[in-house]
Amino acid sequence: MPDQNNTNEELLEELNRTRKQNVFLSEQITSQNDRLQFESQQIYASAFNAVTQGIVISDSEQLITYVNPAFTTITGFSLEDCLGRNCRFLQGTMTDPEVRKSIREALAEGRKFSGVILNYRKDGTCFCNELTIDPVNDLEGNITHFVGITRDITARRDAERVLVRNTKLLEESQSIGKLGGWEFDLVENHLFWTAETYRIHETSPEEFNPTVDAGVSYFLPDSKRQIELALELAMTKGIGYDLELETYTTKGRIITVRTTCDVTMVDGKPVKLTGIFQDITEYKAAEKRLIFEIEKAKSNEEKFRLLFEQSSVGVAQIESKTGRFVKINKKYAQIVGYSVDEMLQSDFQSITYPEDLEVDLVNLKTLVRGEIRDFVREKRYIHKNGHIVWVDLSVSVVRNEGNSPDFHIAVVTDITKRKQAEFQQEFEILDKEALINSTSDLIWSLSKDFNLIAGNCAFIEGVSKFCSRTLKRGDFLLSNELFPEELVAFWKEIYEAALSGSSYQNEFYTPKTTNAPESWLELNINPIRDKDEIVAIACFGRDITERKTTELKLAKSFKELSDYQYALDQSAIVAVTDQYGMINYINDNFCAISKYNRDELLGQNHRIINSGHHPKEFFAELWATISNGKIWRGEIKNRTKDDTHYWVDTTIIPFLDEDNKPFQYLAIRIDVTSKKQAEELVKMQNEELLKTNQELDRFVYSASHDLRAPLKTMLGLIDIIGEEFEEDAKKNVLFMMRKTILKLDQFIGNILVYSRNSRLKIVKEEVNMKELAEEISESIQFIEGVNTIQLIVSVEDNMNIISDKERLRVILNNLISNAIKYSNPKVESYIKLSFLRSEANNIIIVEDNGIGIDSAHTDKVFDMFYRGTTLSNGSGLGLYIVRETVEKLGGTISLKSELNVGTKIVVTIPDHK
Repeated sequence: MPDQNNTNEELLEELNRTRKQNVFLSEQITSQNDRLQFESQQIYASAFNAVTQGIVISDSEQLITYVNPAFTTITGFSLEDCLGRNCRFLQGTMTDPEVRKSIREALAEGRKFSGVILNYRKDGTCFCNELTIDPVNDLEGNITHFVGITRDITARRDAERVLVRNTKLLEESQSIGKLGGWEFDLVENHLFWTAETYRIHETSPEEFNPTVDAGVSYFLPDSKRQIELALELAMTKGIGYDLELETYTTKGRIITVRTTCDVTMVDGKPVKLTGIFQDITEYKAAEKRLIFEIEKAKSNEEKFRLLFEQSSVGVAQIESKTGRFVKINKKYAQIVGYSVDEMLQSDFQSITYPEDLEVDLVNLKTLVRGEIRDFVREKRYIHKNGHIVWVDLSVSVVRNEGNSPDFHIAVVTDITKRKQAEFQQEFEILDKEALINSTSDLIWSLSKDFNLIAGNCAFIEGVSKFCSRTLKRGDFLLSNELFPEELVAFWKEIYEAALSGSSYQNEFYTPKTTNAPESWLELNINPIRDKDEIVAIACFGRDITERKTTELKLAKSFKELSDYQYALDQSAIVAVTDQYGMINYINDNFCAISKYNRDELLGQNHRIINSGHHPKEFFAELWATISNGKIWRGEIKNRTKDDTHYWVDTTIIPFLDEDNKPFQYLAIRIDVTSKKQAEELVKMQNEELLKTNQELDRFVYSASHDLRAPLKTMLGLIDIIGEEFEEDAKKNVLFMMRKTILKLDQFIGNILVYSRNSRLKIVKEEVNMKELAEEISESIQFIEGVNTIQLIVSVEDNMNIISDKERLRVILNNLISNAIKYSNPKVESYIKLSFLRSEANNIIIVEDNGIGIDSAHTDKVFDMFYRGTTLSNGSGLGLYIVRETVEKLGGTISLKSELNVGTKIVVTIPDHK
């Protein structure tokens, strides 16, 4: 006979080998999945690294987790520069706020974004970025990542702008010259007009389809015959033309046009005609007016001669080569004290003041060379009596048919009295200038032509330091030789505003040059009026560089503090309290996580969010630390307004006064709720794993015992039946063998039920409890001893619940089977099965009058393999399976029992709607 112990040990070893094989196969599958995932990642990485577009991947919080090499090439930022940052760091001062807003709204709504944004490279240069951002969703529809595709289109944008500018310039040039173009393809029979050609015809491509016949039909009759003949010669003989003709526009207006034609020949045949179409109506009209004016001038020549003689200003005709007077009127001779005859015997050089002669000669040479058409200046003549005469002189040149200078026309006005008054006024001004030059403030004035009238020493020295040039009266102050182009534009705008009557008061910054440091001026620019007319501009500037430097340092400090606060507010939960712990500042993150509004928190202390989780000693140690001026760090569990809880990693920093005592506290917190929940989950999983291991140990021990005991019994019965010869004895042994096999089958069935309950998901379906009770009643009819027990079922006809029907069946089968198994044979046994419904739960009550359970065992009857009575011949798994199944459904189970009185079990199951 084989050793029973060895047989069972071999079975147990086989079970262990099977479990190890399953673990090995599971590890192999996991390893293969990891390898496939790694290979997939390598393929995607190779693809990302190969493309020329920049690729940037960020997480659901929009923090960068990956950029490809093309992205680093475009932006100049390395992968390490980018990781953990928001893509907004590429934006700058010139980035369009509306584009920023569109990106934020699209990402917040989980939408795709496509557009162009101005970004900045690492070296500070900007570029046009054609950007596409797509959200990436998981199976539940939650956004897990954002993928951005970037393309530097700066060069393309520049080229497009140049093309648009050139096209616009060409169109404007054609429009100004009223010069259109046309082309007729003889092979394709297609006529093309430029935009200006359409405008000359007062039509558009949408209104008029140009054809040769349609275009010819608009010419006036005589012009139509000429153009038809010219076109026929061009299309048949290849002879071009250049004609001036009259035509109608599509609006019926008659215009004069010049139309030309050049012929393109291929193999001796015309294939294409190309020409211009120019509106010369105004030119022809001007030509007619000129002819009319010439005729009119001849008739007025005598009138001009009389005007020359009798003019109130001096007029003279001077020979260009010698400077001799050819003609002169009486007024000119009178101004210098000579007679007309005396003047005709002299030249302008002999009566010009010596110091002014050189300027006259230079101007005359410039006139002769044709560099200027005329000149105007103030000069001095020597009167016949010897005194100085001031005149306002205007000189122009008259040329002959060969374009050589023939003579000059000089017009003079006596301004001696005015100049004497100006000299007196200038003398008075000198006294004022001495006073003005003693101040360090900049004072200057300029004419309506933006020429310097006067400037004090401080102004002259300041400009000299900036541009290395000393200004003098009459210098043009908007010259690019003095100031950079951007400064010239700035001053021009201010000066023109003053000439229009506006005053300017503001601060002005001058950048550093090689000769002068940077500086700030407080400017005051005002118009100078003579009665109601603006005649000049008065300017005042005060050096405020020292004050401005101080202000800028303060502003920079405030900006840095503001940036720090913004960064802190964006990333942390911030609160500031006074020395007594009263809250006087909180940021939006504090309100969001605590679910209190700002008004509810300000003026309160932190007890308003105390969760009660920490003991008093915890906060006593915290206050002892910070009240001594030391920083406290730790994790705190707080309570929200709606009574939920959250964890924060907290740092409290005391701010100390001059006595080194805290006068307020800054608390910086980071939400670590998810981390704490993860830790709690790990703890629960470890406890669950420990429980599972303990149950597995008990299960292996009890299973081996409960499997081996029936097998031993079977072996013993087999030995007995082999020795018995009486039929009744054999039948009795067979009955015991059957009973043992049924017990073993029930044990294996319980193991299967336990296994299924732990592995299978809940199947939610509508269950009619009355129908389920009837099914249970029918299934227990074959249990031994059930015929002597009365089953009483109390349930409503329409009691339907949403739950797992098979798990409910397991619960009821085990509870009723247990009640039958431990019924009291000494009394009339009954089992009451009741179904009740409360607001949120369904209640199942199983009550019997069986043998009951000793109170010493009631707390352990739901443990695995525990038998509550020595009379028990069960496996000890029934009530354990019931409890596990109830908990799987989210319910509870309770038991009350008394020896020789009975047992009542109450099961509460939630409705899985």
